[in-house]
Amino acid sequence: MNKWMEQANCKGMDPSSMGGKDVFFQDYVGYDNDPTYVDSICAQCPVQVECLGYGIENKLEGVWGGVFLKLGRPYESANKHKPDEWWDDLRSRAVDA
Repeated sequence: MNKWMEQANCKGMDPSSMGGKDVFFQDYVGYDNDPTYVDSICAQCPVQVECLGYGIENKLEGVWGGVFLKLGRPYESANKHKPDEWWDDLRSRAVDA
């Protein structure tokens, strides 16, 4: 486990315990799931930028740093609910990191 992972807001969370859904992965966006819950966990995370970088670098799928990735790239349809302000905040955090 990378050292930054110890500081993640989601550390120790069992995503499948949230209504039986894996909200950080395949159930992030669904008919009865509100992805903004996961977004809010990530947006307040002290290691959001490191997490996103890890997901991109390792070509992962799922939510990494609050962005749903497919093969390490933001998946547009799963992230379209995010307002411009959300992306602006992420960019500013990345510049400061």
